[in-house]
Amino acid sequence: MGLEVWLSQQLDSPWSRAVIFPAFWATIWQALAFESPLGRLTTWSPVLGIESYAWTKPVLGPWGVDWVVASFAVVGSDVVGTWLSSRVHFRDEQLIDIEDEPSSEQRQIPSHPSSFSKPVFALSTLLLLLAVPSYFVHPLPLPPLSSSSTPITVGCVLPPPPKPNDHTSILDRFILESQRVVPSGAKIMLWPEGAVHFESPDERDKAISKVRQMIKGPYVGISFVENAPSGWQGHSHTDKKRIGLVLVGPDGPVFEYYKRNLVPVAESFSAVPSYDPPTVYHLPLPPPAHTNKSDWSHGPPYVRPVPLTASICLDFASPSAFAELSSRPALILAPARTWHPDVGLAVWGQAKARAEEAGSMVLFCDGGHNGVSGIAGRGINEIMQIGSGSWTRTVGVQWPSDERRTAYIYAGNYTVFVIIWGLTGSVLAGEFLRREYGQKTFVELWHTSTESVWELATTLNITIRGWRHRRGEEQPLLQ
Repeated sequence: MGLEVWLSQQLDSPWSRAVIFPAFWATIWQALAFESPLGRLTTWSPVLGIESYAWTKPVLGPWGVDWVVASFAVVGSDVVGTWLSSRVHFRDEQLIDIEDEPSSEQRQIPSHPSSFSKPVFALSTLLLLLAVPSYFVHPLPLPPLSSSSTPITVGCVLPPPPKPNDHTSILDRFILESQRVVPSGAKIMLWPEGAVHFESPDERDKAISKVRQMIKGPYVGISFVENAPSGWQGHSHTDKKRIGLVLVGPDGPVFEYYKRNLVPVAESFSAVPSYDPPTVYHLPLPPPAHTNKSDWSHGPPYVRPVPLTASICLDFASPSAFAELSSRPALILAPARTWHPDVGLAVWGQAKARAEEAGSMVLFCDGGHNGVSGIAGRGINEIMQIGSGSWTRTVGVQWPSDERRTAYIYAGNYTVFVIIWGLTGSVLAGEFLRREYGQKTFVELWHTSTESVWELATTLNITIRGWRHRRGEEQPLLQ
């Protein structure tokens, strides 16, 4: 924050010190999140416990949260500083000799208002105003059964640990556990990150075919680790892995996604990242049992398309995880595998934040030790399971689907950067004009501005003429 301190000293204004720090804080942490392989996990701004400002996430993304946190820091530091300075001033007053007759000047207790008082009061008022919408906007989840929603049952497949004498393959264990979930009516079942490993494309094709044959009805999201093909994503290594997700339907694979943010050291040495952003797949959802086809959809094939996409574990730590989506997904598939409950909670918080920024829901399935699994977004925030144990949840997605991107996803990070610094610059410019020309009339201000422009033009003209003279451009052509 050295640049912020230097700039505040140069401007030497209470307003500049109040508004520059939040802008610098948001910019620096956002830049670090882009450059760090751990993304937003390295930032100090919270992702939970800020419900009063949650409505800003679809508008400003993580920028808004960072700015609010820094603004509260400015207000808090001013309050503490004012209190400490008042304590010191009170002690100084007690040093007066009580036997001496105090003079008239000593009888007057001087006030030492904080130089931050007016700017911080304005900043505090702004923070209160930004919290007002949270009292009127209550993002309640849609009811599964209504004319404006589509009911869909989703599930996370987390088989129990194998018994000592159990020699069943990992693939068969997940298939068996998925078969147990089928009677619950799940339309989408998700396996955790790296649930199965494939050594060759042929082994992968056989596994997908086996899943289609033994799991009838639902779509199965298989997260896997396999050998990366030679030349994939521009990598020439032949011994590297890649981590992916394939959504398998009744007719075969319909959607694929590969992990982009690898865990440093643990994954980055053995795997290669993908550079392809996630896409949106419209899953054709047939009508539930005992539902008239014409009531479900207006015409053949009598299905409701549910837009969905995917991201894997640490991908959610990136502030631009869904920046390149062309439309808004209703559901985000999120397989994960964390190594500690605290890490699982942190990644869960990031997944929830990205879902709120995209205006979507996330199905988070963590296969790690005591991993956190649940569903969040669109008014839902439920941790369904800690550790192994499959579960299902019926949710309602909007119908007809609103595929318009949120303001943050549509505008992007650079637009929010311009907005924050544009507002900061406006405050600084207003403070500069007030200090320099606050006591002048409009006519005097106009003359001052005109003279400044004329002086600048004259200086530029002299500089250009001197430069041309040195180049010999003003020498006569004929001597």
